[in-house]
Amino acid sequence: MAGHSSCVAGSVGRGARYGPIMITGYSVETIRAAEAALPELLESGELMQRAARGIARVAAGRMRERGARTVTALVGPGNNGADTLFAIARLAKRGFLATAVCVDPSASEVQTQAAELARSRGVVVLDGASREAITAIHRAEVVLDGITGIGGRPGLPPFARPWVDAIRDRTRVISVDTPSGQPVDGGDALADAVFADETVTFGAPKPVHLLPPTETACGLLTVIDIGLDLAEATPAVVRLTPDDIASRWPVPTTDDDKYSRGVPGIIAGGEEYSGAAILTTTAAVTAGVGMVRYVGDADPDRPGPRGRPRGGARRRAGPGPGHRSRPRHHVHGEGSRRPALRRPGGPRLGPAGPRRRRWARPRRGTSHRADPADPARRGVRAAAHPVAVSRHRPDA
Repeated sequence: MAGHSSCVAGSVGRGARYGPIMITGYSVETIRAAEAALPELLESGELMQRAARGIARVAAGRMRERGARTVTALVGPGNNGADTLFAIARLAKRGFLATAVCVDPSASEVQTQAAELARSRGVVVLDGASREAITAIHRAEVVLDGITGIGGRPGLPPFARPWVDAIRDRTRVISVDTPSGQPVDGGDALADAVFADETVTFGAPKPVHLLPPTETACGLLTVIDIGLDLAEATPAVVRLTPDDIASRWPVPTTDDDKYSRGVPGIIAGGEEYSGAAILTTTAAVTAGVGMVRYVGDADPDRPGPRGRPRGGARRRAGPGPGHRSRPRHHVHGEGSRRPALRRPGGPRLGPAGPRRRRWARPRRGTSHRADPADPARRGVRAAAHPVAVSRHRPDA
């Protein structure tokens, strides 16, 4: 059940205020409010049927791609479980060998209806505590995870742990709405939860789908449009796509200079590591900044350990100066005027004496253009919502 980098297909909850490309994710409260704004569809069960159709369509497509015939649904006691039961009933109608493992198919009226429909279409409905249930999970080629949904708490409920343990590594896991047990609002990915190969969610992504590290537990993300109106809703997460980055990338004009375009400082490199240094500095230069400041080896032009030239300071930077280098690079520690020492083997920080300070400063009168801590920028506040930037494959 390895996770994959997320991509979004279909409707992705894009709001007009956030442009046609950005992917917006919404909190559980916002999704609930959007559902409540459609009382007729909600009370009649039409929203649930739209979700079930979407799950069945995605699952059927994946099963055909893999040549799979057997599918088992893990059905929890909530509406998410009912969505999953209705979906597996549709898969059985399409001719797949379907089994539903339920903790309690009579947990609610809608689950009772879903279980009856599933049985009428040939789904084998099993008690989740039975040995037959564990065997069905272990033998399944595709598993639908409908244990918990957006109302679930972090961590698997106790009844579901044997179910998840029985899933084979080669089985494709498709989670319904969210991977069961993972925090819906995002956060640390939990080991005591489902790691899906794919997740099918409804209306719009949620924070769990877009924010690291929980996005890795979701796998491939498909969003099913069930008719929710989120055009005026405030997103909890906004994810930028490559097209967003390209449209927002600053292009220098005649009014710009090297300071207004940004001056990154690189403290890296050492006596034994020059390859990564070159890569790091080259990346900074080609990103379009105005000037790159590099602090590195005191004698960068002498040959390296294998006789290769080291090159000038503008070409060298890297993740660590090497364990044999002398400690010579300093940065200011947060909340202190005294510089901190960056140790040669990595990013360890400690106090440094005044005689060992070494840093570069822009010319007088231009520091406000390069220093984000300048008093002129103190009124600038971060956006109210987190922003995640990653790859987006609209063709998936």
